Amino acid sequence: MRTRGGVRRWAARIVALLATAALLGVGVAIAAMVRPDSESNANDQAARRTPTPTPAPHKTKKRAPHLTRSQRAARSAAVAQLRRRGYRPVRVADWHARQTLRVLLGARSKGGLRQAFFFAGRRYLGTDATTPTARLRVGRQSARTITLVYPIWRRGDKACCPHGGTARVRFHWDGARLMPQGAIPAADARRPGVG
Repeated sequence: MRTRGGVRRWAARIVALLATAALLGVGVAIAAMVRPDSESNANDQAARRTPTPTPAPHKTKKRAPHLTRSQRAARSAAVAQLRRRGYRPVRVADWHARQTLRVLLGARSKGGLRQAFFFAGRRYLGTDATTPTARLRVGRQSARTITLVYPIWRRGDKACCPHGGTARVRFHWDGARLMPQGAIPAADARRPGVG
């Protein structure tokens, strides 16, 4: 038969074991609650140590300057000139109102053959060539010089894919005459399926 002292010791051991288990349970619960914060703190500290890449400066689209009433009237007169000849403007943004020499590309239909129409002020000067060009575009412009970019088709090239590179021809206005500063490519090189 057990004595009272033995039962007390046995009960004390059980109580100590239960207290230890409870303490461990509380410790695990605290560790579980604290651990995500400590991980995020570690991540925050790592982020502070790692330099943040500087984002590239935001490129803003250049807005076309507002045209005066007179400049709008000159552009409208140029568009009317294209329409009288059976063309519609491809991009009115090519019209630089503050330049002496101005240009508008015209096309007979959407995606159709194009011609460049030149103007000095409101005066119509003429076109770049006697026959239209596929995919003609405007290159660099300055006050009295405009560059046109002609894609070059070789014999057998499909309409989608010119393989002859491009020819850049500068047109200069000297105040009396508009002159190309280079050779304009032949008509069969400026359009697919002609040659």
